[in-house]
Amino acid sequence: MKSARNIYKDEVDFKALALQSPEFAKHLKPNNQLDFSNPDSVRQLTKSLLARDFNLKVDLPDDRLCPPVPNRLNYILWLQDLIDTTGDDYRDDYDPDREVVGLDMYDFRLLACSTRSLTCVEEPGAVAFTRSLAALSVRDGNSSLRIDEKNLEWARRNVSQNGLESRINIVKTEQSGPLIPLTQLGLERVWKTGLPVRSAVLKPHAGWLVVGWVTTSESQLLDGEGEFDITPVVFQDIQCISLTETGLDFTMCNPPFYESKDEMVASAQAKERPPFSACTGAEVEMVTPGGEIAFVSQMIEESLQLRDKVKWYTTMFGKLSSVSIIVENLIDLGCRNYAVTEFVQGTKTRRWAVAWSWRDLRPITSVARGITGFPKHLLPFPPEFTFQASKKRIDAVGQKIDAEMRSLPLLQWDWRPGLAASGIGFAMENVWSRQARRKRQKEQAQADPTAAAAAAQKMEVEVDEKKAALGFKIQLKQDRAVEEGPTVVVRWLKGTDSVLFESFCGMLKRKVEER
Repeated sequence: MKSARNIYKDEVDFKALALQSPEFAKHLKPNNQLDFSNPDSVRQLTKSLLARDFNLKVDLPDDRLCPPVPNRLNYILWLQDLIDTTGDDYRDDYDPDREVVGLDMYDFRLLACSTRSLTCVEEPGAVAFTRSLAALSVRDGNSSLRIDEKNLEWARRNVSQNGLESRINIVKTEQSGPLIPLTQLGLERVWKTGLPVRSAVLKPHAGWLVVGWVTTSESQLLDGEGEFDITPVVFQDIQCISLTETGLDFTMCNPPFYESKDEMVASAQAKERPPFSACTGAEVEMVTPGGEIAFVSQMIEESLQLRDKVKWYTTMFGKLSSVSIIVENLIDLGCRNYAVTEFVQGTKTRRWAVAWSWRDLRPITSVARGITGFPKHLLPFPPEFTFQASKKRIDAVGQKIDAEMRSLPLLQWDWRPGLAASGIGFAMENVWSRQARRKRQKEQAQADPTAAAAAAQKMEVEVDEKKAALGFKIQLKQDRAVEEGPTVVVRWLKGTDSVLFESFCGMLKRKVEER
């Protein structure tokens, strides 16, 4: 995946950058090329790009990783698409008003927790510059954590000199603690304080986080779990907003590749050519027991406990072989909602990423199935089904679909003919198959007509989209240059049962093609 929104989708124009950055010009060769084997040149490229394109001033230590900005931006944009296409409003596009909380984790437990609108935070690294980059590019805030003291110091310095303290908080945790410490970040529950309401502890955090929250009907501080609305409450002159966060919208990570220093050295020696770019990373950034597979496996184990307290768990990989192993692990554990992608920048660098969720909101195809040549049985089930309608008039096809959807009992359906020519529906179960019809007929035969009608009306009301087994969007697209009928696109919005979605698509295609 090379995002079309990546401002570096084309190669960086070094000559133009040199005219804008005198410091970078010092590293440019007479032929306007850059010596990527020189660590100083690589660091200056990163600093100059961040200064020119994101108005960020960063300092980079000479003995720590210097992640390339273009590739990291690809990760951020993929993550943004992942979040945008799995929102509760089913918009499939960017919502500037959406509240998002994100966590950036690294091999040494560096975390970035973001609050306020759409969050995409990236590689904590030594200096937090990618967090700053993400924070500015999507107008968000975050916090970060790591145990490597030098990286911690440089990260704080870069946050401070860019005036991002209100959006990026550096928080240190213990190495023996969990990789995703929601409780420590104040995102798992609101803790009971035992204090009277008027002396409740307040601190800024996505509005106000009340340590022990209050309700409009009770003055007692409560301790609890679950999802609650933000409720403004006024006690005398104190304006409080009670807020409980059930968890995170996402995590992101770039774990170390290697199991040991020996493996790292052996990998470098095995290459036929010297590396394209100088490696300035410290061992603490590149080596972890078990390598990236073991690190991500620990993430998966923690996700089994946290479940949907995190909407999307994501991580980047340095080896394609690791992606297959991790995806197989997820499938074995019963995960039915995941995404894979490949980040391609130029002709030299490739990285891969996996996202998984224990919730049932599904991303679009380009986000979920982004690795070309990946084993078909390991790709997530296609979330979109497309077919050509035989009728030529788009309005006639739309009327046919609308009538068929409205004829199905126990199905919530909203059709918007207009320019969008689309509709969204939800079903608690399969209500379109012959078996489902026979089941309803049997139930109706066993009940008197009045009771059956009342029960049917009640069940119609009980179609709850949050608990629906299937959510879908049907959209019609007409290509004026093609004489055939419109294209029907069925988008899988919600659910984990691919057989149910496939059955629905088959039924819809048959109904549309009926004369």
